[in-house]
Amino acid sequence: MALAGCASASAREIAGAADESTPPSLDTRLKALSEKYAVEERQIRDPARIRAQIASLEARRLKLLERYLPTHPGVLQIERQLQTLKVQLAESEAAQATTAPPAP
Repeated sequence: MALAGCASASAREIAGAADESTPPSLDTRLKALSEKYAVEERQIRDPARIRAQIASLEARRLKLLERYLPTHPGVLQIERQLQTLKVQLAESEAAQATTAPPAP
């Protein structure tokens, strides 16, 4: 019987600790990180701006790699953003090539 009382006391302590002292849930933290590192949904059409963003992300990636392994979630997120931007750059350059007047 004493053990049952102990178990219920532990359950109360855990429930009480879940108030303000507990860290945010994993889902909440993941959402915050996703918003922090999100690439905008709309595509940027200016190749110069895309290249600038790529350069900025590559610099951030190198800075992270000074401290973390390539498998770190922050590094992986930047790599996904870089892939997205490189696709946008290729599409933007292709669109400009088809709309540009022919050279004389």
